[in-house]
Amino acid sequence: MIGLSQADRPEKEDIEMSDKFLEAQVFQYVGKWDNAIEKYLELHRLHRNHPTIAFELSKCYQKTGDVENSARYAEIAIQTNNENVWILTHYSDLMFEIEKFEEAASGYYKLSQLESRNYSHIENYGKAMIKSGKLDQVIRDLNQWEKAHEIYEPLIRMKFDIHLQTNNKTEAEKELLKLVNAYPLDLRYMNNLAAFYGQHNMTKKAIEWYEKILELDPNDARANTAMLSLSKGKNDDTHYIRSLKSLIANKNIDPDHKVLEIMPFVQRLAVNYDPQLSSALVEITETLSLTHPENPKCLTIYGDALYLNDQLEEASHVYIKTLQKEKRVYQVWQQLLTILEVMEDYAHLEKYSFDAIDFFPNQSENYYFLGIAMMHNNKNKEAREYIEEGLMMTANDMFTKVKLLTAMAKNELATNHIHEAFQYADEAIILSQEKDASSLELMGDIQAKMGQIERAHSYWKLAVKAGANSLAIDKKLNQ
Repeated sequence: MIGLSQADRPEKEDIEMSDKFLEAQVFQYVGKWDNAIEKYLELHRLHRNHPTIAFELSKCYQKTGDVENSARYAEIAIQTNNENVWILTHYSDLMFEIEKFEEAASGYYKLSQLESRNYSHIENYGKAMIKSGKLDQVIRDLNQWEKAHEIYEPLIRMKFDIHLQTNNKTEAEKELLKLVNAYPLDLRYMNNLAAFYGQHNMTKKAIEWYEKILELDPNDARANTAMLSLSKGKNDDTHYIRSLKSLIANKNIDPDHKVLEIMPFVQRLAVNYDPQLSSALVEITETLSLTHPENPKCLTIYGDALYLNDQLEEASHVYIKTLQKEKRVYQVWQQLLTILEVMEDYAHLEKYSFDAIDFFPNQSENYYFLGIAMMHNNKNKEAREYIEEGLMMTANDMFTKVKLLTAMAKNELATNHIHEAFQYADEAIILSQEKDASSLELMGDIQAKMGQIERAHSYWKLAVKAGANSLAIDKKLNQ
């Protein structure tokens, strides 16, 4: 039965036998909130100041989305009984939800007094006070609570964040030191303190704490990577990456930490190619893959480094090896299929496109790759069927839809269906707003096939502006 326990329901005995109350509870139990409200309102007229009825009314109104009435009856309940944990919890949560943060904080603080061992109440109090903007007061109150109880990490974190927000680094440092002193063998807290020093240019202190960590655990990944960063600096990315070799080759250090350390440099390389950094990344990721040959993440990042270094064939082998160990990471399939298309390895592209569809049947791009492969493998009928299937599942993915439409146009042109090829290419150009180089170049090819040389030249020139290979286009223009 919904409601309060016997111990927590003040003056419940006089209403529990009421048919209306029992009927209201049944309606409430089956989710018929309007019927329950009707019954509770009848009871409320007879018992204006009864907290249980007001409490149940508030909950029912909350279920219907009537925030105003939910808050109204929650306040009635709390005014008549502010010692009941269930009522007080509902009231505080509701006040927080409707952004009456001071009222919520007052309720949570009262709960923290009623249930002193339930630390979630004081934590919720802190969150509500922060939302109300009373940062100085919440610091004072949490410190006072801490003196009477014990170190509680969420409150330490809360105070630490407030001190950082108010640029009080000294007090922020003190909060981290509390955790270190309370748990002297927990390396996580030491790492957090050392990282704080490092982030705020207190390098000497940072190194001292990282050295303490490494005395306790020489293989601690965070401390090892941070020490390299602090001692060598990251101004020279290439030098820093090469300095990681001994760390990366250490089998005892968590490979996920190694991947996280290297990943930002791979992402940076993807945006701004640097041949020296690229070479260093290939070397370090190869070491990573050899150190952890069974870890798919380590293999993947090695494949990414090879791909960005234009070592496409080597990258494809690494991606294939990765997929043998972990087949449910779509980005790896996507990279492999892209490489195979660029390499014009249509036999393998067909094979792995089929495999990708088995694992990711709803990824429309897989059907593009399969259609392209089949078209070049002289399976034009099958190519058309798979491209059509891909087009049927593209909804808001305009980029893939343009690729599929262009692939369909190429397939139609290959089978000498000029009119159909024109229609698909035209739709791709319109959808891409004349920004897709492939569809523009293809439309030039179609126009040339139709004998419209001037139009062909216009589309080829647009394709170059959109990023097409200018040397290939120049050959067509000079034919």
